[in-house]
Amino acid sequence: MVIDRAKVLSLWQKAQISPSQQAMFNNQANLAMAYKANFYDPVTAALAIPWYIIACLDMREESFNHNGYLGNGDPLHAVTIHVPRGRGPFANWYEGAIDALKYDNVSPAMGEGDHWDIVTALIAMEKYNGIGYEYRNENDPYIWAGTNNEQRGKFGSDGVFNPNLWDTQPGCAGLLLALKLNHGIDLNEA
Repeated sequence: MVIDRAKVLSLWQKAQISPSQQAMFNNQANLAMAYKANFYDPVTAALAIPWYIIACLDMREESFNHNGYLGNGDPLHAVTIHVPRGRGPFANWYEGAIDALKYDNVSPAMGEGDHWDIVTALIAMEKYNGIGYEYRNENDPYIWAGTNNEQRGKFGSDGVFNPNLWDTQPGCAGLLLALKLNHGIDLNEA
């Protein structure tokens, strides 16, 4: 399924962190910056994926704990039991992160672009999580939770949608906004 780049750009351009979530996103951005050199930069060097994409996935999949598999948060030292199943075990976070990003073929093409820009990054992260929200014509909370673009409804587990759930985990766009606003990170806007 092709995700509408113009729609994603429009959502990004109007995105704002919800006031009640500002302090939380500031904290998440500070954590991402603290982990950048030791965790994200080495993966970026190996795969040419912007570090801030890796940071967003790390935040969503394992809450920055670095003891889990970047693909689903399962423990590194055991074979994964959640989607994707059967990965690992891994000796360290770096090894698991490389596997997860290669497994899902994270690249500009995944984000429906030919280079990394903000729209390509947002689409790639949505596809990394799965495009079930796109089929429902809803904004994906994996991306938009904690921003003015979030909508009620969430897949509470793989393949099970609950229209009444509200995602309480911070979304990728909010982290990117906090990184841009608080740390001057250039997100290469389209």
